[in-house]
Amino acid sequence: CSWYCHGPAVSQDLMLRTVSQLGTLRATTLGTAFSLVQLDDGWQSEWGDWDTPHPTRFPNGIKIIADAVRTAGMTPGLWLAPAALVARSAIAKRHPEWVLRDARGKPVRCGFTAPGIWLHALDVSHP
Repeated sequence: CSWYCHGPAVSQDLMLRTVSQLGTLRATTLGTAFSLVQLDDGWQSEWGDWDTPHPTRFPNGIKIIADAVRTAGMTPGLWLAPAALVARSAIAKRHPEWVLRDARGKPVRCGFTAPGIWLHALDVSHP
């Protein structure tokens, strides 16, 4: 899981180096337990924009990471939080009606995450 070694600063270069190191370790007896490499929070452009990798940290997208993981003999995994988004996300701007709102019409917060980001809830009952 990239979060524990790279946190929200995860990038294509960091992940490719990590996958290479895990692939080397996997070739030893100690590495046989590694079978999944999960790209965690920080890969996305914004919370809620799960179809858009961060353009600076992942300039070539995330397929390059998945391909490297498979080449190293492991399974790629991808973290996301499909029911959470931030107000500045493209999806919130395009579809403000998709944000869950309280009785006063204010967005409902559903969590707080590093580095100090309040998350809003997606209204999953909205078509």
